[in-house]
Amino acid sequence: MVYKKVTLIGTSGDSFEGAVDDAIQRAEMTLNNIHWLEVEEQGVELASVNDREYQVEVEVAFELEGSAE
Repeated sequence: MVYKKVTLIGTSGDSFEGAVDDAIQRAEMTLNNIHWLEVEEQGVELASVNDREYQVEVEVAFELEGSAE
């Protein structure tokens, strides 16, 4: 099997968990064969938003289609 990783940034106005869920939902909409997700960084945006915006940078690993076993 061959896997590829992509980096996504999820956001939420409520929590880091919500930001992870945001990233997972987006990944599931656009990627096939997702196997795992790793949270790399967490942060809170304060400057350019009215309230807090929780952000997580995640790496999503998915199996490439047609890869040999």
